[in-house]
Amino acid sequence: MACHNGAQRLRETLTRLSAQEVRPDVNWEVILVDNLSTDNSVDIAREVWSDCVVPLRIVSEEKLGAGFARHKGILEANFAYVAFIDDDNWISPGWINLAVDLLSSYPRAGAIGGYCEAVYEVDPPDWFEPLKQVFALGSQSHGKENAPSGVDYLWGAGCVVRRGAYLAANGNIEALLTGRQGTALGASAEESEICCRLRLSGWQLMYCPQLRLQHCMTKKRLTWEYMRCMYWGFGQSAPVLSAYQTAIARANGNDHALPWEWHEHLSIAIEEYLREAQCASESDRQPGEVATRFDYSAGKLSAVLQLKEQFPKILATIEAVAMLKQQQTPNLDLCLSE
Repeated sequence: MACHNGAQRLRETLTRLSAQEVRPDVNWEVILVDNLSTDNSVDIAREVWSDCVVPLRIVSEEKLGAGFARHKGILEANFAYVAFIDDDNWISPGWINLAVDLLSSYPRAGAIGGYCEAVYEVDPPDWFEPLKQVFALGSQSHGKENAPSGVDYLWGAGCVVRRGAYLAANGNIEALLTGRQGTALGASAEESEICCRLRLSGWQLMYCPQLRLQHCMTKKRLTWEYMRCMYWGFGQSAPVLSAYQTAIARANGNDHALPWEWHEHLSIAIEEYLREAQCASESDRQPGEVATRFDYSAGKLSAVLQLKEQFPKILATIEAVAMLKQQQTPNLDLCLSE
């Protein structure tokens, strides 16, 4: 559980987590990663968990960012599966049992995710429902909702990662996307990079609608300004994720022309920005999908321009991640028995 100044949310989240109905044959622990909190988050965590028999370990991550905190938690974990439960996530009572069963049943799955139901502090505005997935809400699949299915990406909220797969897919190569840092939204989608690295290493991603959690949505998040910042942030991550997608396609034998070099990403970003700017102008930029597409395209173009000098290094990093698969084929027996 990555935590940066989560005192107002931690008590309810940990209280619900302590009520998990876990089978005796499933060993589990809670790792709270204190990511430069300046409030009393750590004290609250210790207080709430004081009567629980399940171990609670509190570790510190000095680099601010959700990606750094999650990475620290995985390195510290003692068990084969690691779940990202944010300090505003409430998992259903049998969630841990089901997560263990799913990863055991799908040995080629490097990570699984589930359905996220919103719990609103105030009623959401009319424009929110069609755009809610940007907040990791609802289904993660466009297919059937009655059985697990393969997907390309998983949300960070409630994502369960096979620790051995994660370590093999990352090596000692630092992530390119670090996620939100404190209250700054910035370039998000650090969990999407985790998914890309797993797929690049040959692992599958699975969505299971029965794996359910509640995701708390505060009044602050339900503003149009916050929504626009979210889409801008995802646009900022787009050039890196697009390069990963090209590498994944190539690894799977797809030789179709896909953007790789910086100038190719620039050309696409300019085209998208001009198209979305025209659409946004025609709609007077009213709250809705058209306006968010414009914010996404603007964030993407801004990132491409900023990354011109860094792009060769980004591509080299992605190529290095791809090489890890050749150095070490996923060892399913090891990952299952870790």
